[in-house]
Formats: sequence, C-alpha cells, structure tokens
Amino acid sequence: ERLEGSEYNFYVQTRLYAKNKNYPAANEVLSKEFLSRNKAIEAQIRGYKTTISAITPVYNRAKLITEVLESVENQTLDDYCYVIIDDGSHDNTGEIVSRFIKNKPNWFYIYHDNMGEAETVNYGWSITAGDYFVQVNSDDPVKKDLFAKMSEALSGDTESVLAYCDFDI
Repeated sequence: ERLEGSEYNFYVQTRLYAKNKNYPAANEVLSKEFLSRNKAIEAQIRGYKTTISAITPVYNRAKLITEVLESVENQTLDDYCYVIIDDGSHDNTGEIVSRFIKNKPNWFYIYHDNMGEAETVNYGWSITAGDYFVQVNSDDPVKKDLFAKMSEALSGDTESVLAYCDFDI
C-alpha cells in the first residue's frame, strides 16, 4: 500500500510530533505502522524483475527533487524499477514524491527514520532485484538515455561488472 500525499504528511507529522514531544508510546505505534508498510513495499520491489533497479536516497530535498524525478520519468528505457528512499525528511519531500509515483507501478517510495546516506543506499541495494543497479543522487538530474546506455554497456560485455557515467561540465 502506497502512502499518498495527505496520508504521508499525516503519518510523518504525527511521528515527528510524537518524537519531539517525547511521546514514546505514540512514536512506537507509528514506527510499527511504517515498518509494516515498508515491509509490504519491499516485497513488491523484490518481486519486480527488471533490467535496471534505480534508487534515490533523499533527505530534505523538496526544493531539488522534482528535477531529478522528471529526469528519471523521461528515461528512454522503460524496463526499470525506481525506488525513492526517504531518510527521515522533515520537509515536504514525501508529498512531492507521492505525487510523482501515482500511476507509476514501477515507482516506489519508502520512508524510514534517518540512518545516513550510506546505510540508506545499502538498504536500497538489499531490496532491489534488477539485473543492474543505478544510484541517482537526489540533487543530480540524469540524461534521458542513462539507463539505456548503462544497460547496453553492461549487457554487451560479460567481463564488465560496472558502468560509470561521466559528467558533462
């Protein structure tokens, strides 16, 4: 079950309030609710077999995330699963992401308490099931053919284990 805009906002704001006001019982109940929802989403993601699994770890990126999401939305390769993992944002990042994932069965959004970018990326790796893995940073829009070119580079050479995109300056 996906967290939609207002539903997401209610859960996040309630959790933050409970945490800030030191209501441990309320925060524990809400944490269990998030954990339960995340486990269901993880199962969907693991079952989504695609060429590319892409993740974006995000933390308080409401002002930047739209351009990144649009760049992923415009990929020329359609065979991908995209997971946005919110590392405990306190702004309206989740509301923006929730609007983007609507009607996109291959896009998923997971919110968890802050644990840092490295842990969030490792978590993303552990739940995806594509042939190839791509990390899209939350402040770096990508070119529309990134997934296609990376897939082509890796599938054409059985000796290759990594494709790295270069930057245009």
